[in-house]
Amino acid sequence: MKLTPVFLIFILLAGCAVAQPVDTSSASDQTVESAAEAHEVTIFAMDTVMQLSAYGDHADTALSAAQEVISRVEKEVSVTDQDSEIYYLNTHQGTPYTVSEDTAKLIETSLLYGKQTNGALDISIYPIVKAWGFTTSEYQIPSDETIAGLLESVNYSAIEFDPATRTVCLPKGMEIDLGSIAKGYAGQLAVDAMRSAGVTSALISLGGNVQAIGSKPDGSAWRVAVEDPENTESYAGIVSIRDQAVITSGGYERYFVGDDGQTYCISWTLPQAGLPAAA
Repeated sequence: MKLTPVFLIFILLAGCAVAQPVDTSSASDQTVESAAEAHEVTIFAMDTVMQLSAYGDHADTALSAAQEVISRVEKEVSVTDQDSEIYYLNTHQGTPYTVSEDTAKLIETSLLYGKQTNGALDISIYPIVKAWGFTTSEYQIPSDETIAGLLESVNYSAIEFDPATRTVCLPKGMEIDLGSIAKGYAGQLAVDAMRSAGVTSALISLGGNVQAIGSKPDGSAWRVAVEDPENTESYAGIVSIRDQAVITSGGYERYFVGDDGQTYCISWTLPQAGLPAAA
């Protein structure tokens, strides 16, 4: 299936891929679990299914801590939660607002990536993505006039941000979305929380973001299988990791076919490396 990218932007939509055990044939990224007993939880957050597995005496405590930080980040940066900081910013344009440390760190990093990529990553692209229906699943092909009008407010460099006070102010007409890096950041915080709880062997799958703590309990490497986009019943490859992350995204997971017969998706990617260290 040939996919036509809407924009070549670095937007990572939650739910673009799923990590599951290898014996689940419908999964996008899959892992082989150790024979040791795993403590596991499955949650739905950031618009995707997340699976967390931990081993050892502190596993349950670690899993609770990981869920807490994931939930916290989601509540702070969700674009649809009316109580989130991002929702407030998007609906109070022109009003300075002091955000949490997590949101401030994500905004600061996003603005840095925007500068480094010359705008390839632009968190103010959200109205364009929304106009195509990728955030609501109400898919449509917006007119050139609609896109041109929305693009007038797309400019990450116009965001006023003071890292010292964590104050953010959006220009009139601008809306932002931190989905490009929020899931990876939440995963990093979850890993840190699990390590702090005393876990030395764990695997976190945040819908295409697979992060490993240490090795399997038997000392072998974790194995992450990446689904073949041309044949979702097979794998494109298997990656062995220890204390590393495997991040995937795929246009074949979220797309739509327009009345013109074209298949539309968003091209997105963002490396895990370079995210700020979690406090």
